[in-house]
Amino acid sequence: MLGQLGLRHLSDELAANVLSQETIQVPHDSPIRTMLLDNMEAPPNPLEQYEYCIRYLKEKGTGAVKCKEISQLVSCMLELEPNNLFAHCARINLAADFEEVSLPDGHCKSFESAFVATYGNGSEDTEFRRVYEAWRECEPDTDEYRTANSLSYYPEIYYPILTSCLRYLYSEFLALGDAEKAMEYNNRRFALEADAPETLVDRGGIFLNGFSDSSSAIAPLRGAIKLLDHGKDADADVKIASYLEDDPEYDYELLARGLLLLTQALRQVGEIGEATIICVRLLKIDKANPAAYVEACQVAIQNDNPKLAKKYLKKALELNPEYEDALSLQSDFQGK
Repeated sequence: MLGQLGLRHLSDELAANVLSQETIQVPHDSPIRTMLLDNMEAPPNPLEQYEYCIRYLKEKGTGAVKCKEISQLVSCMLELEPNNLFAHCARINLAADFEEVSLPDGHCKSFESAFVATYGNGSEDTEFRRVYEAWRECEPDTDEYRTANSLSYYPEIYYPILTSCLRYLYSEFLALGDAEKAMEYNNRRFALEADAPETLVDRGGIFLNGFSDSSSAIAPLRGAIKLLDHGKDADADVKIASYLEDDPEYDYELLARGLLLLTQALRQVGEIGEATIICVRLLKIDKANPAAYVEACQVAIQNDNPKLAKKYLKKALELNPEYEDALSLQSDFQGK
């Protein structure tokens, strides 16, 4: 017979061996037993079983075996349902957890199709945010939470999934050189989290690195820095996204990224005075990042201070002798 997970056929030899044995019980401490007993009247479909096994492996599995098994299960899920959002998210997480695993070509487009199939085209994003805020203020009533595409959800579960999926999409499209698509999905997240510093930092990055529009990048980056700075003040009347409260180190990393992007944008529009001030602050908190010293070198060059520029360049190369931006600047100095 075909196995319940659809993974393999039972060989004749194994079938004969099974038929010769007495009935056995699934061990009481097995999670599979719980799943089966909970679903005796309505057995889970193959997709549910795959999802259950992936979640279990993520929690209990280890090493290369875990990686291989999850990868196989993800492939099986996508064969059954190419637009299965859980499978695509599992594949992304797998790539993040295991450096040797890479996403296949075209995964971003496939992920986008799965995302749109699940969450729709974005017309209800603002309403989604309103419902989520209402959920946070009262006891949830799942019958009241329903989007236009008939997706019934628990806001505390789907809201962070939605926002993280949106961020993946605009980050990947930006990396692929599609700034228009990147901004489209950043706008969707902006509708959900206009008060989230991460959204504003990413927005500035899209303007700066996607559209080469330094002037438009400055406002969202300044807004992000202001929010992050207020986040350090317990009495500040500014709402900070929950992920900054959950991970105190994250705002530090985000602040460093925002300061780097803001320095670049200010330097490129010729506001060297403010760029210098921001850069000094950047170097205080991001001392191990060669990109910060390369940017400081660029600012020093525009300040007509070659001695300081060479000092920063030397530090960047000490941190990473193979850093391409630093090597390029070194060639410029040698040429002069």
